[in-house]
Amino acid sequence: MDWVVERKTWDDLQSSIRGGRYDEQKGRLNMAPMKNRVYLIEAQHKGDVACEQAVASTLSNGGYLIQRCSDTRDTAAFLKEVTIRLQNKAAIEEISGVPFSQLQNLLQKKKAETVKEAWVRQLMVCPGMSQNRAEAIADRFPSMVSLLSYFRANGDDAPIRLLQLLPQLTRPITRNLFKFFVQ
Repeated sequence: MDWVVERKTWDDLQSSIRGGRYDEQKGRLNMAPMKNRVYLIEAQHKGDVACEQAVASTLSNGGYLIQRCSDTRDTAAFLKEVTIRLQNKAAIEEISGVPFSQLQNLLQKKKAETVKEAWVRQLMVCPGMSQNRAEAIADRFPSMVSLLSYFRANGDDAPIRLLQLLPQLTRPITRNLFKFFVQ
């Protein structure tokens, strides 16, 4: 099946926009491999400019079909029509799609990133830095501030001392870190 429908009541839409979840939810929907994406909004809008702007943005930038339904009956009628259309299509041609379990894995919420994971990712920007090396630094220096304090406390000897403290690092890496944080 090449269709996915995201249903939201107007109140849910307002809440997800105000709570900052709207973009994350839409991002997960964008990852769906279906070509036909319907954003179904149920209930009458109440003149909320932010919600109207989000709906317009979803239509113009996301390539979604926006379907407004006045109530649950209207929603059920729309979904019935989509179902009939898909059944008719399936009767005359073969329809295939992603298995539901695979789709579920693809679209499930990602766990929140920890501070350490973000710090490791930042460290990996340094040339020559591997994930293991970045994790070793993050284990010893749990924040950017702690590494900066170490460099300031040890002055020009900091790269050599850091190499002694964390032998899995290389001289070029310790020098690059020192340059970035101190010079």
